[in-house]
Amino acid sequence: MTTETLPEISMTAPATRNRRARDLTGREETAGYIEAYEVNALLRAAPNPRARLLMMIEWRAGLRVSKALALEVGDISLAVELPTLRVRQSKGRKARIVPMHPELYSALSSNLQFGNIAAENKIVKASRSTADRWIREATAGAIAPPPIMRCDTVTTAIC
Repeated sequence: MTTETLPEISMTAPATRNRRARDLTGREETAGYIEAYEVNALLRAAPNPRARLLMMIEWRAGLRVSKALALEVGDISLAVELPTLRVRQSKGRKARIVPMHPELYSALSSNLQFGNIAAENKIVKASRSTADRWIREATAGAIAPPPIMRCDTVTTAIC
């Protein structure tokens, strides 16, 4: 019986297809994702209701900041069986329809109902630099609890 050795793989070298992104401090880092409890911590730490709504649109509709800021009231379809958002000028300069998450539906409908969003305006009126500042402020103020893990049938925060 012969044993084959696998080639050594360097875990520090980035993959050739890894996309790079700049974080808020300007450092380059590999783009990643955040967990649901981290998003909830960011939403709780939002500096104002408009910032919270913008972050919820990004999270629950899967939109980038510029697309979320470009949404207008006319892009919302609430009075249908499956509420949707129309994202204008998506990839390929085509509009696309995004199904609305129930939490986002609730937030948008209550904001419209209570007059927090003017009927003829953008959903969140803010510049890109203001949105970036809101994200930085929420990130600085967010305290995310550690995820709950199961260890030997006992639920604890740390195993």
